[in-house]
This record gives sequence, C-alpha cells and structure tokens, in this order.
Amino acid sequence: MVICMEGDLEIEKTIQYFSDFDYIGTGMTSLYRKMYRHELNNGGRDYRVGIKIPIYMQELGLKNVDVRLNDRVKFINPYGDSDKHTKEYNEITTAWDWKKRLLNEDKEKMTTNLVNRGLTKGEAELFADGHSSICDHVIDNKDSVYILKPSCTLISYGIKG
Repeated sequence: MVICMEGDLEIEKTIQYFSDFDYIGTGMTSLYRKMYRHELNNGGRDYRVGIKIPIYMQELGLKNVDVRLNDRVKFINPYGDSDKHTKEYNEITTAWDWKKRLLNEDKEKMTTNLVNRGLTKGEAELFADGHSSICDHVIDNKDSVYILKPSCTLISYGIKG
C-alpha cells in the first residue's frame, strides 16, 4: 500500500474562521488563489498538489486508489484549558505571522512582496490590509477569540502492483 498525505492551501485558506471577524469580507481568499496560480504558472510550487495526488497515483498504475480528508481542526479555545490555549494561540499566531501589528513599513514590504507574487498594487494593498486586520483582531481579542483552522490534509492511498 502506498499512502501520501499532502495539504491543499487553497481549501485551507477558504475555510479558516475567527470569531466575530468577517474573514471572507477581507477579500483575501481570491487573492490567495491568484498568487498560487501565478506561482504555479511561473515554475513555482503547486499549492494544490494534495488534491491531485490520487489522480497521479491512478495514472502511475496503483489500484484501488481512494482519498480521504483529515477531519482534524485546530480549535483555539480561549475558555478551555488556559495553558493549552496559550500554547496553541502562540503556535498559530507565530506560524501564520499574526503575532504582531503591522506598521506602515511592514505593509509596504508585504505589498512589494505580493506584487512580486502576481498581485496588482491595489490587490496587494487590500491583502496587506486584510492580514493586518487579522493580526489586530487576534491580538486585541487574545483572551476571547475562537480560531478554527482546518488542516485540509488529503490522505491518498492505493495498492502497488
């Protein structure tokens, strides 16, 4: 049996959730998609490879190919165990760069980076503002914000031979 586990960032970025915050309203989801496609079209990594693996497995001759989605969701619960909340809050805000407020110079650097990744200047500014608003929200509400972050790991498997 061959087993492959790989994430799909496009799915993951679409379904993250912060209590009392309109993530979809930031417009970041479509901008992530645009950046991912730009990188793929320019010889970069494929952020959607996880969803394609079962197809590759079938095309390579594996039998009984199937796929499951890991249903684990990271649930940052401010009203649960205090030590666990602190640890998980710090881990997720560090991993996704939500741990500090963005200064204007930070937004300018981010905007330049995003333009280099395929966004227009206006789109990059919108994205930087969205990222900044997430940072502000999770910092301002550290002791009350719920954060749900699905892993969106696809588990593909098949039989060799």
